[in-house]
Amino acid sequence: MAKGKSPTLKKTPPPLKPAVQLDAEVVQKLNEFRSEGKKLYIEKDYAKALEQYDAAIKVLPAGVSERTDLLVNKAACLYALNRYKDAVTAYGSALEIAPSNATALKHRAKALEKQGLFKAALTDIQAINKTNAASDDTRESERRLKDLVAGRRPSLANGGARAAGPGAAGSSGGARGARSPLQWPFSAKCTLNGETRLIQLTAAAGYADLLGQVQAKFPNAGPCVLKYVDKEGDLVTITSRSDVQTALAEALQGTDRRLGVIPPIKVQLVPAANKSEVPPVPFEELQETAQMLLQQHQQQQAAAAAAAAAQPQQKQ
Repeated sequence: MAKGKSPTLKKTPPPLKPAVQLDAEVVQKLNEFRSEGKKLYIEKDYAKALEQYDAAIKVLPAGVSERTDLLVNKAACLYALNRYKDAVTAYGSALEIAPSNATALKHRAKALEKQGLFKAALTDIQAINKTNAASDDTRESERRLKDLVAGRRPSLANGGARAAGPGAAGSSGGARGARSPLQWPFSAKCTLNGETRLIQLTAAAGYADLLGQVQAKFPNAGPCVLKYVDKEGDLVTITSRSDVQTALAEALQGTDRRLGVIPPIKVQLVPAANKSEVPPVPFEELQETAQMLLQQHQQQQAAAAAAAAAQPQQKQ
């Protein structure tokens, strides 16, 4: 089964009435392809759904507006199959016909982000946010992508506001000593074969941190793919720090601001046939983790040296 969250299919419009004249038999066949494609997509048979949408697209002449939704749905199948580069191409074909199609722009941005093309993804999201199709979700995506383009860790949403960094004023009316969301600990409920165990992480945790904690809690589980349950109830494969931060951002939306309690994220452990099926920790994240550990070690050494220097010297 494909990894990662599948884009939402473009809603099927009423039976097609193409702008160009097609005979009744062709129109009927076209609608059959489209209907069968939607059915297969809902059943998560993305490869066969892709075949149906490809067949439907071939029936229509190039450039007609009716091809847009079919191309968007084809791209959704490619995305669900982890064929992100092909998905970008299909979304691009849809945008050549309808340049302001918000669905194509939004999901092309996701496919670009999956490939690490943050600047291109940001361009698509910004195009949406200049229109009436802008939403809290797309505005938060723009903020997060700007952080990624700038090489910063994505800021976390908290009621639509950017999370303050360590040492900054807290969100509780700027109260002195209040902690920002990035400083709060959070938990993850990890479930394998009906057994749930709780792990604790910091809000700056990445995929490597989560994977290590899960392996410690389930030492005999064998290779597993980690998937979190998003706000729509879909299982989304975790492959990077960005995915963990997205899960946390959704959890933050349900935070009790008075108590500063973040609801736990829910993680499903899906057994894999072998280790090669488990997404590896990105090299950049491993480097970042190593640098953080080195900085922590240096800070501890500096603190120990300062403490030693502050001790009164013993008299000879």
